[in-house]
Amino acid sequence: MLNQINSLNDINYTHPIDVGKVNKIIFTRVPKGNYMLVFRSYLSSAGETWDSEPVSFAVKSTLPFPSAASTSVLEGVVTDVKSGNPVPGATVNFIFYSSKTDSAGKFKIEHLPTIKKALLSAVASGYSDGTPVSVSTESGKTVTCNVQLTPLGDYDLCGQVTGAVTQGVTMTLSEKSSGTLQTDASGNYCFRNLEAGSYTLTPSLKGYVFEPPSKSVEITDTDVSGVDFTSSKGSCPAQLAAPDNVALLRRFRDEVLARSQTGNEYISLYYRHAPEVARLLQLQPHLRKDAAQLTQNLKPWMLAQLSGKKVRLPYHTKNHIAAFVKALRVKASPSLKADLQQLQYNFNQ
Repeated sequence: MLNQINSLNDINYTHPIDVGKVNKIIFTRVPKGNYMLVFRSYLSSAGETWDSEPVSFAVKSTLPFPSAASTSVLEGVVTDVKSGNPVPGATVNFIFYSSKTDSAGKFKIEHLPTIKKALLSAVASGYSDGTPVSVSTESGKTVTCNVQLTPLGDYDLCGQVTGAVTQGVTMTLSEKSSGTLQTDASGNYCFRNLEAGSYTLTPSLKGYVFEPPSKSVEITDTDVSGVDFTSSKGSCPAQLAAPDNVALLRRFRDEVLARSQTGNEYISLYYRHAPEVARLLQLQPHLRKDAAQLTQNLKPWMLAQLSGKKVRLPYHTKNHIAAFVKALRVKASPSLKADLQQLQYNFNQ
């Protein structure tokens, strides 16, 4: 086995040897680089395998290419196993050699030496890695070998973001499979090669809120389109719910919460979901009113904390927080809902 150091490339060359005799093996067309050579022997009668001591060496120059008459060509087509359509842009690998398929899915690797057996494989975006194919080449001949790739799925899930912002919105796909992409200048997005199943789509962009905050989609036996969202400029939840106490809330954030690990986790949680919480407060006046009352109830406790006093949170205030979090979760996105649930659990410990 010849392995190129700091590379995934290697040559696995199998050949019977005559025990007790000198056996010569030649590796051709080896690129420049540092290598390690190991001979792995297998005695079939005893079922034993052993490796030689590794030998390291460097290839500093290569011989000129042999003439076309003394080399071989490996060519073929990479296709979609389900549709039979060509797969353009696939990378075809054969030992140290590689080639890209053209628009018709065709590839060609030239100037190959005689190789008794090696593996040909192909990879492409949107497809699972194909099963390697064993190929032999012979000088002066052209060998044809086609490769099939299996798509990750058959269906597309597409939509558009309109409103205050369209371009650069991060669309997050979750559940059956996961992934992210950004909308184009027109707000369009499309997840391709998906399998049938249940998915959740969530748009996000700092400073903006989206209606709805997420959508659940079921793919059955056809593509899904029209999964659209409307964006609007986000607001600060504290400014919406308690404009008269914003200065106090920010001081509590900087002088109390920011001085502990748990407090910093609460700060990160707030800013991660601030756009969505602001949207929920805007759309639900009763929730905004409840948040204002809760902030007012917390004011004496926050002032005591700021003065350095160790004061327990009143029991009725803890119940008020629990009720508010529960109400906020009703129309929250899956991401916000999960974080609120974890927050409630931590709060009750």
